[in-house]
Amino acid sequence: FNLAFLYEESEGVARDDAKAAQLYDKSGYLGSASACNNLSIQYRQGRGVKKDVEKANDLAKKACDAGELSGCDSLASPHQNSGEHAKAAAIFERTCEKGFGLSCYNLAQIYEAGTGVAPDESKALELYVKACERGYAVVCYYLGGMYADGAMGKNDEAAKSSKNALKFYPLACDGKIYEACEALGRLYEDGEAGF
Repeated sequence: FNLAFLYEESEGVARDDAKAAQLYDKSGYLGSASACNNLSIQYRQGRGVKKDVEKANDLAKKACDAGELSGCDSLASPHQNSGEHAKAAAIFERTCEKGFGLSCYNLAQIYEAGTGVAPDESKALELYVKACERGYAVVCYYLGGMYADGAMGKNDEAAKSSKNALKFYPLACDGKIYEACEALGRLYEDGEAGF
């Protein structure tokens, strides 16, 4: 698996997607759920292998069934992209509950837009917070901005609040979202940090 990743990311070796696919295939055969997921992405994008969405979905399902949460997310995304939002939401929800921040974020977007589910800003906000808490730093930045700007529409919980922005911007900054560091600095500079 590690060698396949090196070929895919051209780390210390020349990039070779076909070689990476071959090695991911071997690793998947030996039981690596992560390899199955990475190979599914290659099939979905046609990198190093002939594009084959059905094979990509089969590999993502195999990865998901083996407990690879990114595989579950990969399995849900095509449903979301093809308009099967309720089916995607069900998969994202199971994966979010197991701790995968990206799935929490994807599910939050579904609830915020009301695609395949009844729109629910409170549920969307709760899911954005879960995504942030589970290490999805870009969502921490998004939350900081929502609180700083009061941009969550009718939702009273997300009313303009520098105090709440101060909770999320540092998490995003720690996650190397440098725009969050700048936004945090502006809050301090503008005296909105309570000092």
